Amino acid sequence: GRTTPPPPATTAYVPPSAASVSPSTVPTASKETVDAWRRIQARQKPPVCRGHGEVAKVRKVMKQGANFGRVFFACPRPAGDVRNGGDCGFFQWAYDRK
Repeated sequence: GRTTPPPPATTAYVPPSAASVSPSTVPTASKETVDAWRRIQARQKPPVCRGHGEVAKVRKVMKQGANFGRVFFACPRPAGDVRNGGDCGFFQWAYDRK
């Protein structure tokens, strides 16, 4: 009798574990990059309204005109008398026009 050779052995791919990656090969951000991102994120935080000390709402001008689409911050409270807990009138543009 003639025997047939066994099928070739196959090996499954096993990805390297995270533990096998040395820390020196993991990219890290420079201090300058981290500081730059922190400055950008700080600029994006809404201010606190002066009447209530609450974080202002971010709004956008929807009325057609020179400021259409411009972003601004406003008191987060609903319209009404400030003595009864209403809007204090706080307003600030999100950025200056160039």
